[in-house]
Amino acid sequence: MKNKPVLLILILITGWIMRSGLAAEARNNEVFFSAPNQNNQIQVLHRSNIATELLKYQNGTVNGLPMAQYYGMVDWRNATIQVPTYPFIGFRGEQIIPLFWNEAGTPPAGLYTSLTSDPVGDNLFNLANLDIVSTAMTFSEDRIYFSIQNNGGGFPTGTGFTFYSYMPIIVDPDATAESNPIVYGLMYTTTVTGIISPGLYKIAGTGVNDLVFLAPIVSTVDAVNNRLVLSCSINDLLNDSDFMQWYNPDNPRVATTTITSRITLTGGTQEADITASSNVLLKPIPAIYPDLHEPIIEVQSAAFEQSSISIAISYQDLDGTIPWIVEIQIDDQEPIPLTPIPPFEFASFVTYSTGNIPVATDWVVATIRYSDDGMNINTLNVYNTSSNDDESNTPVVKAFTVYPNPARNELNIDSVDKSFLPHTVSIYNAKGQRIFRQQVAKDAAYPLHIRLDDKHISGLYIVKIETQERTFTNKFIKIVE
Repeated sequence: MKNKPVLLILILITGWIMRSGLAAEARNNEVFFSAPNQNNQIQVLHRSNIATELLKYQNGTVNGLPMAQYYGMVDWRNATIQVPTYPFIGFRGEQIIPLFWNEAGTPPAGLYTSLTSDPVGDNLFNLANLDIVSTAMTFSEDRIYFSIQNNGGGFPTGTGFTFYSYMPIIVDPDATAESNPIVYGLMYTTTVTGIISPGLYKIAGTGVNDLVFLAPIVSTVDAVNNRLVLSCSINDLLNDSDFMQWYNPDNPRVATTTITSRITLTGGTQEADITASSNVLLKPIPAIYPDLHEPIIEVQSAAFEQSSISIAISYQDLDGTIPWIVEIQIDDQEPIPLTPIPPFEFASFVTYSTGNIPVATDWVVATIRYSDDGMNINTLNVYNTSSNDDESNTPVVKAFTVYPNPARNELNIDSVDKSFLPHTVSIYNAKGQRIFRQQVAKDAAYPLHIRLDDKHISGLYIVKIETQERTFTNKFIKIVE
């Protein structure tokens, strides 16, 4: 009897792999948060793995928020989210990232992330208990949990000479049918001494010894809600050398499906129902917010030719977040969103280019507006200083300069335009902590001389200049000898 169930289970699983198309590339999502205000914008770099829903646990259930393409950037999606009370989030798309369970005990029913919905009444034997309606999962630091919901009848394991099994399957997401993959199943079934019992199994082939018991599983039946929860230890999988041939803890991708079967002495194992496959990334995504730094923006180039202007800027945010707003406004025209040029490494400088924007020949000012949280808007002005006698037709940036850079014990701040006065000068360290603030009087003389305290360590610092109408930023490096 033992050989026949093994053979038929493997045939069922191989057929599932052939139908699933699991060879599609999937990469880790990288999640960046904006400032921790009441509403936050979240951006996801999905690369080839499109995230269409952001998942958060709220009011006892997992809610999905749609994500949209971000500012025409092919590799990014964004959504607006209120600060989640539960410290982890998930995603659904071509790949599913379930919500992570970070507490002791069994996860609450509402925390499970849905994997698949299955048609009602499609099981082979017209048995409600073998008719899968939906599957879901979650995971913790040391366990994987599957939730199976059926069409009724509880989850009996058999009567007489007829047995039933309910089994979520874990397999290499890049496997093909031709590769004869080893699969891992959390089998909930009856106990027949010396033949079969509930547990975590490795199914390696069709021989008598190819159904290998690895470890016990934990099962809970909720007959009222037609729900079966099965879990296994992650270490029981990691301790298997065949599993570690394809599983990468740094990029923990798995493929999964769920199979119900009827087993008889005469007919062996027969598939009753099988769900569609899901690609899953077992990676906790914490809903935390970084220490905020002021974004840094600089004009790389600005040119005015005939009736168009072209400006290239560089944007940096030491938190690695992409900005909520980067746009340009010419005089009183409508603002135009700017699109960054790859690579999108926002912790270093990312270039934004306006392209050629039509303008009137007598345009006055191009205002670049940028923000990392959508509330604190910084601006940088580029003024039209060209004239009939000016052959360069090069606009200038009306801003401050800081020197020397790098600086040791003293920093100078200078500007050729005294219309900025009065204003406030603030200096922030790389952690976003303000270390200096000074109100500059209207009759102050340039350059301003600022003494740098020796207690401030070497590193990057940001100078923020605030006037009544505008805010400017610049940066410098401090060296401690």
